[in-house]
Amino acid sequence: RSNHWLAVAAMLFTSILATSPIVAGDHRPGSEVIVEWNSLLQQFQAGQPFPQSRGYAMLHVAMADAVIAIDGKYEPFQIRMRASSAASAEAAAAQAGHDVFFALIVSPEGRAAADTALLARLERIPPAARWRGTEVGRKVAAEIIASRQNDGYATANPQPPTLAASTLPGIWRPTASGAYQHSNMG
Repeated sequence: RSNHWLAVAAMLFTSILATSPIVAGDHRPGSEVIVEWNSLLQQFQAGQPFPQSRGYAMLHVAMADAVIAIDGKYEPFQIRMRASSAASAEAAAAQAGHDVFFALIVSPEGRAAADTALLARLERIPPAARWRGTEVGRKVAAEIIASRQNDGYATANPQPPTLAASTLPGIWRPTASGAYQHSNMG
């Protein structure tokens, strides 16, 4: 009976190690690099929801496409690029996040926080993999930023158009008094 539980525990431990996203010496990004840049953007990007959602979209597409360029397992969102598997995907994601952040945030405090976060993230990655990864991140971020330069954002009206009330029978229509009106059609 105790051997059964020991075998189950050993299989569970082995499966956890086999599916762990980051192991020693492996520089694939875990979710922490994504969460880190998302939190930084959340901290320094203020204003209306429309520009914020645009910023998050740019940030996350750049980070995802940078990792996909190295990993090669998935279809990229926007930027098709192939990079060496010797490049650090973690460095690529961090650099892409940093560069998009710089395009969106102009405050000196925000930029200083971004520089600090990038340096702290990159110092743990071996130099050759770090260099290759940051090159991928820079290229992907530059293409994402360029693709959004003339996207109509500056002249967009984030307010939805006013919906006209239906004139079909049996469908509620707002009235000037605010109360509903009911009519028997029969």
